[in-house]
Amino acid sequence: MSDSDEDWDEENEEDDYSQPIHVRQKSYSILTITDISHKIQSAMEEYSEMFGISADESLILLNHYKWKPYKLQEDWFENESKVRIQAGILEPSNTDISKTRGKKLGSLKLVHGTQGLCQICFEDRAERDALMCGHAFCCNCWSCYLEDLIRQGTIVHAICPNFGCTFKIPESMIKKYSNGENYNKYLKLKCDNFIAMNPMYRFCPYPGCDYVAEFSNMGIHEISCNCGYVFCFNCGDEAHRPTLCLAVKDWTIKNSAESENINWILANTKQCPSCRKPIEKNQGCNHMTCYRDFGGCGYEFCWLCSGIWSEHGSTTGGYYKCNKYEDLVAKNEAFKSQESQRKSAKTELDKYMWYFERFNNHSKAQILAKDKQMPQIEKKMQQLHDIKQYPIGEVEFLKLAVEQVIRCRRVLKWTYVFGYYLAPGLEKNLFEHLQEKLEENTDHLHELVEKPLDEFLDLNITDKSKFYHYKSDLTNYFQVTKQFFENLLDGIENGLTS
Repeated sequence: MSDSDEDWDEENEEDDYSQPIHVRQKSYSILTITDISHKIQSAMEEYSEMFGISADESLILLNHYKWKPYKLQEDWFENESKVRIQAGILEPSNTDISKTRGKKLGSLKLVHGTQGLCQICFEDRAERDALMCGHAFCCNCWSCYLEDLIRQGTIVHAICPNFGCTFKIPESMIKKYSNGENYNKYLKLKCDNFIAMNPMYRFCPYPGCDYVAEFSNMGIHEISCNCGYVFCFNCGDEAHRPTLCLAVKDWTIKNSAESENINWILANTKQCPSCRKPIEKNQGCNHMTCYRDFGGCGYEFCWLCSGIWSEHGSTTGGYYKCNKYEDLVAKNEAFKSQESQRKSAKTELDKYMWYFERFNNHSKAQILAKDKQMPQIEKKMQQLHDIKQYPIGEVEFLKLAVEQVIRCRRVLKWTYVFGYYLAPGLEKNLFEHLQEKLEENTDHLHELVEKPLDEFLDLNITDKSKFYHYKSDLTNYFQVTKQFFENLLDGIENGLTS
């Protein structure tokens, strides 16, 4: 399946999270593992014919070159012998390729008789198998060796089990000595390796989904998978327009790392002047005790000036007031710096919490719309069709509206990350205006979507005018919200002030 969407390219990603993202029309495809397998087979056949080698050899060469065919062609025609040796389809001591050209690597050399031992189990065997390197092993040892490599996930680049041999094991050997289950695992590993090596492909990151996105232009692009999940092709995270991948990464770290805990500690606690343990002020008075019961040292001090509490009395304004603070700040540079750091941390924490609260609110609304309201709407659509005989096309507007709500919630969620890193100024003012308009319309559209539809299912009501009035309102708001949605993204991605 192919889809067209908007491709948004990163510019100057280093530290500026608010650079405009220019939009281009690009296309991508959603593929299955079977589709990937066919692409691999097609490439094997193409290079097998081009180089006059077996399909086994062409697969080994493509894997060795990490599926960079143009580099393979360039090196092959420059020095075929060197490429063969490096890829593991020619022994290093054999530089005469005329002896191996035309021979098929997959044609195994079967060794009969009991002469010699299997070099793995050291038992006489009536039948042994060897690659073109000549190292022969019994069939049972081959089977066990390959099964172990499949289990470890290293089968794609497997080499002859003989110590020091660099000869690669061909796919035909893997197929011969693997049962159906293990061979299917190998095929999956082969496809996984192809996708990992090829920047044009990326697995859908949704848990349990095996679809693969193919995007020939690579870079940043919003991919809508067949499973319903929407993700960024560049970083593999959930789609995050209009925020750049670097900002998403930093925001994720900020949410999950200990940095915010440290900020909270800086903003809401002070260190005990004696043992330096952080202490939170949870009472009204300024008399602080570093309790031994909680791992402290027992020191008593003033919250405001950090001075020893025994020196506080009527001369300092009383036990619950301290007029030493201003003098201390003026005279003590270390204390002044500490207080400045604490205030700065509190300001930064307040800013972060403000943006995070709104980010989290839209995230929850997005999940609710997707996981709860969409199934409910689909059920109501079917009921309207079955009970009231509305054509499916007549009720499709309900699903379209919920899908728009989900898109808007996702984008609004990430606009708060974009806004968090956006510097104050004209651009931020314009951004917040567009954000406000989309938020306002999305909330109203979401409210209309949540309207109970039971009255439209009442068999005793034959007048359908209320239903069509509701449809008209919802459709109109859908279009208005969609326009604000596009205005916001166009404004940000094409430059708010350009």
